[in-house]
Amino acid sequence: MKRDINLIRAIMLQVESWPIDKRGTNVEMQSVDPQVVSYHVMILDEAGLLKGQDASGLNDIDWFVDRLTWAGHEFVEAARDDTRWRNALSTIADKGGAVLFEIVKQVLVQLAKEAVFGHA
Repeated sequence: MKRDINLIRAIMLQVESWPIDKRGTNVEMQSVDPQVVSYHVMILDEAGLLKGQDASGLNDIDWFVDRLTWAGHEFVEAARDDTRWRNALSTIADKGGAVLFEIVKQVLVQLAKEAVFGHA
């Protein structure tokens, strides 16, 4: 299964919007297979961006979300702005680079710094 960077962003933004008492909840995305969403929740847990719970069976992937981690909140802050998100992905594509998550985070942080401090 391929990792979908836009789905990752959507999951993170959705979880951030939840009230604190929504722990242990499935993330639901319109028009996205629940198994695909669960897979992405699983890899986000592995990456340390959120805390999840594995409720998978033998033939399915079923992950619930408890909360974002500190790193997850940092990612959401950097990725929240739609224009900054599109610019980050465009910058990476223009350079011919692969959409590696660490590079996306670094470009987002750089764009956020430029928005606050201006171009260096």
